[in-house]
Amino acid sequence: ANAQVFGISCGSPFANKAFTEKNQLTFPLLSDVSKSVIQAYGVEFADLAGIKGLTVPRRSVFIVDGKGTIQNRWLSAEPREEPDYDEVIAKVNAMA
Repeated sequence: ANAQVFGISCGSPFANKAFTEKNQLTFPLLSDVSKSVIQAYGVEFADLAGIKGLTVPRRSVFIVDGKGTIQNRWLSAEPREEPDYDEVIAKVNAMA
């Protein structure tokens, strides 16, 4: 499939660069330090672990078509949960 992958983190560009290098990511990791993107997409974990004001992004997958329409969305129920990557790839391939 003709797809582009990128990540968005609330970390600083410097922290994201270090994370990308350490984990050998092969896709861009964008910075959302203002948390405006996670708020716009409704993927915040607010007051994580009962700590007031600690808001972090949920692990999320959005499959967006060439017209910019979200075709599929997956959100983690808890911070360490990851998606079924084979299922994500199958959904992307089905759009081709």
